[in-house]
Amino acid sequence: SLLSTLLYILGFTLVIEGIGMVSIWFSIHGTLGMNLDEELAFAAFHSISAFCNAGFSTLPGNLYDPLIRHLYGLQVILAFLIIFGGIGFPILFNYGRLLHYGIRNKIKCLLGMNYKVVYEPRIVSTTTRIVLPTTLILLVVGTALFWIFENHNVLDGMSFTGKFATSFMGAVTPRTAGFNNVDMSVLHVPTIFLTIVLMWIGAAPMSTGGGIKVTTFVIALKNIWANLVGNDRVVIAHRQLTRENVNRAHSIIILSILWIILAVFVIVILEPKATLTQAVFEIVSALGTVGLTLDLTPHLCVASKMVVALTMFVGRVGLITLLACFIRHQEVKLYTYPDETVIV
Repeated sequence: SLLSTLLYILGFTLVIEGIGMVSIWFSIHGTLGMNLDEELAFAAFHSISAFCNAGFSTLPGNLYDPLIRHLYGLQVILAFLIIFGGIGFPILFNYGRLLHYGIRNKIKCLLGMNYKVVYEPRIVSTTTRIVLPTTLILLVVGTALFWIFENHNVLDGMSFTGKFATSFMGAVTPRTAGFNNVDMSVLHVPTIFLTIVLMWIGAAPMSTGGGIKVTTFVIALKNIWANLVGNDRVVIAHRQLTRENVNRAHSIIILSILWIILAVFVIVILEPKATLTQAVFEIVSALGTVGLTLDLTPHLCVASKMVVALTMFVGRVGLITLLACFIRHQEVKLYTYPDETVIV
């Protein structure tokens, strides 16, 4: 079903970006000193940039540019476009199918049509049941913590609406859009750490975002909990995950941590003036394909820029996928060795 999948992706993309473009245009109309063509171009560019989690802006200061930094409605619109782009096409398809199923049956029942309802007991997949609650938790917790940490710093003097919009964008953009609506270099250390965690976790699988993915994070947590309670199975939403699925999640996490350690080590050697916080932030941002920086990127030497560029490539392709290209898979063995327990 390659053709139908491509058409679904194209349709969802055009509809969401079209709605986003119109919403952005209404939020900026008559406020930026642009003519109609310039406003439409601005709206189209930022709608696509947000949905695709690119983080590019036509303004030199990004969303912190003096021209738009106080347009809080624009920030919220961009934040929702980022969320829709990072939530993943399978989840959008899943709920599109659920909506079609419910509307079709409801209309036929209201019209009194004599037909047999095709019962589909589990339209909402396990992936969707993981992604949506986890995304909601990360957004709520991220917004609340950003507000608490920065209330007397970058949020000082803002209205309630401004504090909410800025905090909400601060929780959304690290996963992995890269828009900056505040001066990143003056953030408090707890906020920087929060941003690093959000960049590392990233968005949903098969989305426009990066990171290790929320499903990987949840599967690993569920497996830890299963070990703590003495359960040898990982169960999510009344479905038992395969051992291969669990092993892959842990492999992704370990490989990402190893790459961060290696890349940060190289950066601190090549950039003696950079702080450890700046180096870690830079590498995690690159691995999550985010694009945020603590004012370190412009001052990197050529070798450091190559390390960051390679990290971005690895983050987009995936370490497991990349390593699988160079490692020959073993044939399936028709025997097993005796079990042994190692002290851990």
